[in-house]
Amino acid sequence: MTFSNTIKSVAVIGAGPSGLATAKALLAEGAFSKVKVFERQNQPGGVWVYNSQTRDTPLVPSVSANAQEPTKLDDKLQRAVYYSPMYKYLETNLPKYVMQYHELRFEENLPVFPPKSDVLAYIQEYAKPLTSAIRYNAEVRRVEKMHGNGPWTIEYVDYTQNYPQGTTYAEEFDAVVVSTGHYDLPFIPDVKGIAEWSQKYPGSVQHAKYFDDPQDFSGKTVVVVGNAASGVDISLQAANFAKKVYRSVAGPPLMPYGDDPRVQDVPVIAEYRPTTHEILLTDGQVLADVDVVVYCTGYLYTLPFLRTYMDAENPDCVLKPSGQRLHRVYKHMFYIPDPSLSFVGAPKQIIPFPMAETQGAVIARVYSKRLMLPDESEMRADEKLQEKKAGPREVDFHLFQFPGDFAYYRELESWIDEAGNTNANEFLPERWTDERYEQRAESYALKTALVKAKQAQGFI
Repeated sequence: MTFSNTIKSVAVIGAGPSGLATAKALLAEGAFSKVKVFERQNQPGGVWVYNSQTRDTPLVPSVSANAQEPTKLDDKLQRAVYYSPMYKYLETNLPKYVMQYHELRFEENLPVFPPKSDVLAYIQEYAKPLTSAIRYNAEVRRVEKMHGNGPWTIEYVDYTQNYPQGTTYAEEFDAVVVSTGHYDLPFIPDVKGIAEWSQKYPGSVQHAKYFDDPQDFSGKTVVVVGNAASGVDISLQAANFAKKVYRSVAGPPLMPYGDDPRVQDVPVIAEYRPTTHEILLTDGQVLADVDVVVYCTGYLYTLPFLRTYMDAENPDCVLKPSGQRLHRVYKHMFYIPDPSLSFVGAPKQIIPFPMAETQGAVIARVYSKRLMLPDESEMRADEKLQEKKAGPREVDFHLFQFPGDFAYYRELESWIDEAGNTNANEFLPERWTDERYEQRAESYALKTALVKAKQAQGFI
C-alpha cells in the first residue's frame, strides 16, 4: 500500500522510551524535513519520571476510555504536574541486559534489576541526541485530519506560557506516531457500592498509579486488588507496615514470587457496604474495618486527543469506550484506514525499550517508502486473524506473554530486513537472537530468587 502523498513531516506524541526510540529511527532515515516530538512534561522519560507526588484517585470507578483525569496545575511551579505510576521503592522486573536499548548499555556497576532513578538516567542519556527535536511542556489536546489527503493538525497547550490558562498552538504534519503508552488512565471496576464507599470514605479507594510509600499503610488494614506485577509488589511492600494485608485475586499470583505468609489471598470483591463499613467477597466472606483498598487492576487505553476517532458507532473507530484495545490496527501499529497514523508501545507484557526500537524502525522505513504496507483488505484480514488468535476477550488482543513476544519481535525483524541496508545512518534495533531468548526466559527466575532472598533477610 502506498500513501497518497509523500511523507515529509512526522509528529511523535510522547518523549517516553517508545517515543524517543521512534524519533531516533525517523531521524536516521534522512527522508523527512521535520520530525518533532511533543512531550507534556518538562523532561524526557515518560512514566519513569518520578516526583513522589500523589493525590486521591480522581475517578472511582474508572471504566471508560472516554473519561479523562483532570490536569493538575501547580501554582508554585506555574506548570502542569503529571502523575507517574512509579512509586518510592520500585525497581525493574526485567534484568538490565534484557531491557536495554541496542546501542546504549546500562552501566556495569548497576544492579541486575536497577532502581527507577537509574532507569530514568539511562533513558535521559538516550534522549540527549534528540534534544532539538523535542517540544517540552506541550500537552497535546487535538490530533485530527480535516481532509482525506490533507495534513494532520496537532493542537497543544503550553501551561508554562500565560499561566494558568496556557498558550495554545497548532502545527501540521504529514504523519503522526502516537507513543503515549498505556499507563495513564486507571481501570477500576464498577463494583456494587464502590462509588458510595469512596464518597463516604475519601481516599480509601486508590489505584496503584497513586500509590507511593508503603509506610502510609502503617497500622492499617489494606486490601490490594490484583495479582500481577504491581499487585504482588505492593502487597509485599504493604506487609512491612500494615496491620493486615489481604490480596483480592481471581486466581493464583501471576508472578512466581507472590506467595508470602503475611499476605492473605481472598476472592474477588462482590460488594462494598459503606453504611456498615464492610466489604463482601464472592465466596460470602465479609471483611470488616478495611482502611484502604488499592486497585492494581491495570489501565485503559486512552487517546483523549483523538476524540473524532473514538466514535463507537463508526466501524473504523480506533478506540471504543471499553478501552481494552486499539481497533483497526495492522501489526499493532498502523491505523488501517489511514496508516499515516500509527502507534508505538501498544503491546503488553513485552520488553518495552528494544520493542519500541523495533516498531519505530518499521514505521520509519514505511514512512520513507523503503518498506511497503499490504493493501487495506490484507491488513484488515490480518487483524481478524490476530483477533482469532487472541480469543474473545478484547483485553488479550495486545497481550504478548513469553514466548509469544519473541515471535512478534522476530516477525518485525524479518520485515525490517526486507528494506536492506541502503542508508548510511541505518537505524538498527536489537537483534532477537537465541541468546536474548534465553535471557528473557531466565528473567522471572532471577526476579523470584532476588525477592525470596530479600524476604529471607527481612527486607520485604
